[in-house]
Amino acid sequence: VVHEVLSYKDVYYNPLSWRFLLMVCIEPCWLHIVGMIPIELMAYHGWSQSAVTMLILIQPMFLVFLGVVPRLCLRLGYTTMMAVCLVYLYSVLILLNLTIAVSDSAALAMLLAFTVIGGFMPLKEYVDSRFSTPDEIARFKSVQWIIGYVLGMGIGPVYAALFDASATTYLSRTAPNFLACTCMIIQCLHVRFIMYPYMRVTLNLMDELEGKQKKLYQTVKVSDSLDKEAWQSANLEKHLGKSFEEAKGPFPSIEAFREFCKKESGGTNAETKVFIAKLEAALAAAPEKEEKETKKAQ
Repeated sequence: VVHEVLSYKDVYYNPLSWRFLLMVCIEPCWLHIVGMIPIELMAYHGWSQSAVTMLILIQPMFLVFLGVVPRLCLRLGYTTMMAVCLVYLYSVLILLNLTIAVSDSAALAMLLAFTVIGGFMPLKEYVDSRFSTPDEIARFKSVQWIIGYVLGMGIGPVYAALFDASATTYLSRTAPNFLACTCMIIQCLHVRFIMYPYMRVTLNLMDELEGKQKKLYQTVKVSDSLDKEAWQSANLEKHLGKSFEEAKGPFPSIEAFREFCKKESGGTNAETKVFIAKLEAALAAAPEKEEKETKKAQ
């Protein structure tokens, strides 16, 4: 383990990595409270162990609402939805921690409300993956595991010491939750002022990519489908660098074309910028194609 820790010393001395890892250092400090919610329900509201175990039935709700955030991203934009999701997420978690001592119904409602943004985590992971190069992100993730492991050994006993099963006042019951809320607020400030400027670059590129690919699809499609004839007529093989067969067409819907663009946009922001430039070139040539066909028909 020591050898593994020392092998990442270049990451420890990288100022860029600590912008990412600082968030990781804060997160384990409040995540431990999630495991204490069932304990508090039993201690303060008389729930049985079997009743607490039934909370696992909330998990399928994440799958039910998994598509809500992606659909709203397409409608409202990734930049807007990232901000909305972050505000919603931390608001729900803080309310959960502030109400657990006085109302089990309110806490249960907050747990259910949390599932509404089940599709947020894939978006967050995607944006985090663009923070740096894939190799560096892989190393960051390894260091993240090490930091979480070490912090977990220290923060767990702190929450255990603050918890009092026989507490009768709101402040004494909520002491561990106050610690978690404090850590959440610190993480919110870190995300807003340190991480968000980096995240916004990726989010803006995602919005731009979505706008360009949708416009191109609407421009070149024929009879509600982008088939081989439309692909060749718009000269997309030249502009996008893929033949129709290589692109695995046809594309009967914008969703199918969106998947193609997602694969071609690469794994870094630099590669995405290059692909957006290809889409712009294809869009610039599309009106010229239409004008030529109109003149030829005349």
